[in-house]
Amino acid sequence: QSFQSFLKSWEPAVGVPSALQYEDDARTQQSSPQSIFNFDSIMVAVHADAARLLLPYDADLDHHCAWVSQWKFASLAGALFPGHVLL
Repeated sequence: QSFQSFLKSWEPAVGVPSALQYEDDARTQQSSPQSIFNFDSIMVAVHADAARLLLPYDADLDHHCAWVSQWKFASLAGALFPGHVLL
């Protein structure tokens, strides 16, 4: 529910939940989200306005390496929406 609140408040182009579960997690000690570049695409939220530029994933090269489509997604998100890919 806190991830949903974060998405509604900040409306990032791409929102990524924190995977850290430690009490000293830097995310829990900050009042605003962090802009990030490299992230795991297993769980992301894409703003409706950004989705038309970022989705669907381009899986054409995934037969060489399964990470290519998520790398391309993260790279495009960072290039097209600098400062709006948030953790």
